[in-house]
Amino acid sequence: MELKQLYDAFENKYRQEVKPYIEKNLPRDSFSEPIYHILDNFQLRRFRSAFPLIFAEEYKTDKSKVLPIAAASELIFTIALVQDDIIDQDNKRGNIPASHTKFGTEICLASCDYVHSLISRMLNSLRSMNISRRTLDSVYDSFIDANRRLYQSFMEEKLEAGNFNLPIERIIEIYKDKTIQGTTSLFTSTLVCIEDEETAELIKEYSYDLAIAGQIKNDIYDATCYMQNRGYSDLDNGYITYVIRKLLDSVSEEEKRDLMNKINCKEDNKIIEALRKRGTIQSCIADCERYVASAISRIDGKFSSNLEDILVSWADGNRRFSRQI
Repeated sequence: MELKQLYDAFENKYRQEVKPYIEKNLPRDSFSEPIYHILDNFQLRRFRSAFPLIFAEEYKTDKSKVLPIAAASELIFTIALVQDDIIDQDNKRGNIPASHTKFGTEICLASCDYVHSLISRMLNSLRSMNISRRTLDSVYDSFIDANRRLYQSFMEEKLEAGNFNLPIERIIEIYKDKTIQGTTSLFTSTLVCIEDEETAELIKEYSYDLAIAGQIKNDIYDATCYMQNRGYSDLDNGYITYVIRKLLDSVSEEEKRDLMNKINCKEDNKIIEALRKRGTIQSCIADCERYVASAISRIDGKFSSNLEDILVSWADGNRRFSRQI
């Protein structure tokens, strides 16, 4: 399947099936407006809401069983974007104003909690469906744990800001936590559709690989083409990203001290120059491709040809880079 075709399919499933469900259960009003601002206007890839429907179609499962998961996953991620912009003091989300610059920080924070309560109601609707108690418990536990891990990762980034000893293994774990909602969406919807823990765990590991690849890819974009439009906000916030860790690990102790000083002094352009000079970007691209290859190897021959085609196409999109890199 061509990648554009897959993205279009994701968007169509969201607009035709998930969006109406969200609007039915989350009224559009002044309380939800900060969330809808991002949900409607920021270009999201919609895989969190589309894959539950894809799995339901593949396994001939009633879609009413996965719509709460699809909607909750899309909304929780959107809430995270609103809060992430507040935490990082970013005034833009892509090419649109961040919610807190449009509605105010206080309103945005209250709106996030308000929408979270309605998300809980959506997930609770699963209790009335023909789903085993064991699967329901696993779904609820997964969403609760995902929420904890997501906000723990936000705090950990702040707490570890400027920690030049932060190992790359810990950075990878933070990346898995930051992207946990996508993994949770695929894992729980697989479980609901077929109630097979082994297959659901396989999808979880596939998702983790792609989450790491996706975060490395974001780091690469932040350090290259995004610099021209919005600067390197992670670097300015003192975050030791995967790309920065790879750079620091590739130089001598003397050069490392010099780079650490430049980071502390927010000399972004000099850090970007060092990334290019040392070939760090190309090294990170190779790592990204390695994680994608791992994801694809996990699902090889494990699913129908149609579903495997979709999963491979989605994975492949995480190793395609713009010519601007």
